[in-house]
Amino acid sequence: MKLLAGLGPLLLFACSGFAQNPSGPDLQAIDKSVDPCESLYRYACGNYVKTHPIPADESSWGRFNELQDRNLGTLRNILEESSRNLKASAIDQKIGGFYESCMNEGAIEERGTAPLQPELERIDKLSNASELVAEVARLHEQQVSAFFGFGSFPDPKNARMNIGNIDREGWGFRSVTSTFEPIRRVRKSGRSTFSTSPRCLSWLGSARQMHRKRPPL
Repeated sequence: MKLLAGLGPLLLFACSGFAQNPSGPDLQAIDKSVDPCESLYRYACGNYVKTHPIPADESSWGRFNELQDRNLGTLRNILEESSRNLKASAIDQKIGGFYESCMNEGAIEERGTAPLQPELERIDKLSNASELVAEVARLHEQQVSAFFGFGSFPDPKNARMNIGNIDREGWGFRSVTSTFEPIRRVRKSGRSTFSTSPRCLSWLGSARQMHRKRPPL
């Protein structure tokens, strides 16, 4: 019973109506015909499930989906308001102008990959592992997760702490073989160079041993 008492408020919150009752749970979501001791979920969320079918373009649906949609709508309103009032403030000019540039699909299609050309040329000129490591570091400074991602993560041995977490990113590696298989890049001149992920990450220690110690998914 203590477990049910603890889970009840959580389920009620999960099924709460943000639009109808922004200050608390939506009591209309409760199906009082269900015995909570038999199915606490159906009791707390039964009516919500009945009145909120999963949309045709979604695989699942719930209050947190609605909350996400509402937040996205709020953000869109802020961006559109700023784009209509670029002179209101420096902040409006920045976010409004950035939003307009992202929404100008015609200009984006017309320019194609031209804005990326300097970056691609810089990468194409890399000739050794040291230059590659420096380039990866530069990309990470610009929030581009080249080869690997880095962020904070709960410490599996101490739930009170967050620790640094490094994980592979980007290319969709699926196995040790694909991760560490040499990658051939043929240049326009006909020459070719080889680079491997362990060399790129040699400064992190033994990348292969780190991967082997990782528990299977």
